[in-house]
Amino acid sequence: MKIIFLTVAVLVALATTVKAQVGVGTASPDNSAMLDVTSTTKGLLTPRMTAVQRGAIGTPATGLIVYQTDGIAGFYYYTGGGWVLLINGTDALPAVNGAAVTNLNASNLASGTVGTARLGTGTANATTFLRGDGTWNTPAGGGTPTFLMKDADYTITPSDAANDLYLLCTSASVQTFTLPLANSVSAGKKIYLMGASATYPNINAVVSGTDKIYIWGASSSGITNFNAGTTYNAMWLLLVSDGSSKWFATGSF
Repeated sequence: MKIIFLTVAVLVALATTVKAQVGVGTASPDNSAMLDVTSTTKGLLTPRMTAVQRGAIGTPATGLIVYQTDGIAGFYYYTGGGWVLLINGTDALPAVNGAAVTNLNASNLASGTVGTARLGTGTANATTFLRGDGTWNTPAGGGTPTFLMKDADYTITPSDAANDLYLLCTSASVQTFTLPLANSVSAGKKIYLMGASATYPNINAVVSGTDKIYIWGASSSGITNFNAGTTYNAMWLLLVSDGSSKWFATGSF
């Protein structure tokens, strides 16, 4: 009977120990913690192992934490789908046993830099910017203006007008310039037609396709020909594309 009583007492004690909170360095562990380690002179030492040893852990539990001693050393935890380096990582981490290792933080806390590969899709370089939707794009107004000089009629190409175009007309006679389709260049792109001769008028602008030129004093439906020899007399003309089917003449002389 004493043996049975002792056995029951031990089992009850073991059950109580398993379920109770554990305090190391304290007799009163915090109520929110199952394990409360208290010290002002010593730290908590987690399991230390190599990358290969970490990769060999069978069926790691989600949240499992180890300290890797080789390769990119540091604390790693298991997310349920892979191992993640907690802090001070790099963008590219070596695979372990053929499995990719992800760096969740991706920032180098020592230098304060963040790898551009972690900042959205697209190409990150000196000519692009990161948009609010997480993609990299070239600013709409970016690029160097194009400068041309022509002494005869000329058809302006979309590449000529890809950025703002300054076109100097060097002939003393009327020169006709055919505009590219407004939808072949970005909205807001400008074409400046300027005469170099003292003789005027010498600028004639013609649209392509079904585009129209919208100018002061003209019909609200637009015109297809800014004719220097008849209705309009100009030594210079500024045209702005709406990116669709219209060229707006915002200035002339």
